[in-house]
Amino acid sequence: MHLALGLAVGLAVPELAHPAELAIHPVLAVLLYTTFLGIPLSRLGQAFTNWRFLGTLTVLNFVIVPAIVWSLSRILAHDQVLLVGVLFVLLTPCIDYVIVFSGLAGGDEERLLAAAPPLMLAQMLLFAPVPMAVRRGGVRQVR
Repeated sequence: MHLALGLAVGLAVPELAHPAELAIHPVLAVLLYTTFLGIPLSRLGQAFTNWRFLGTLTVLNFVIVPAIVWSLSRILAHDQVLLVGVLFVLLTPCIDYVIVFSGLAGGDEERLLAAAPPLMLAQMLLFAPVPMAVRRGGVRQVR
């Protein structure tokens, strides 16, 4: 329903496209802020002391999932634009979905929520060199 409404408004009033585009980053920041309001600050320190949990999350997020995504993405390797989109979606999941679905599956969503900021920071630090390398032509196509 919301997509249809957005499509109708976009077609009826195309001059809203530029202001809507400018609003994307601030709206995403607000959404992330509201997600992180739920972080149990009293347990934030625990996120850094439970090395087994952090180690498991780190290996899963930065070793196992990328290996699976790489093997699945070979189907799209011929179309770089589509490949980049798929890699972004699969390698940088929305943390709020991960937390909610972990809770629904019986996982410890509070611990995961407390671990989300260091994981996101690690993801940003590990991912940051990629766009710079692409701009400089230092990344070759991997098939």
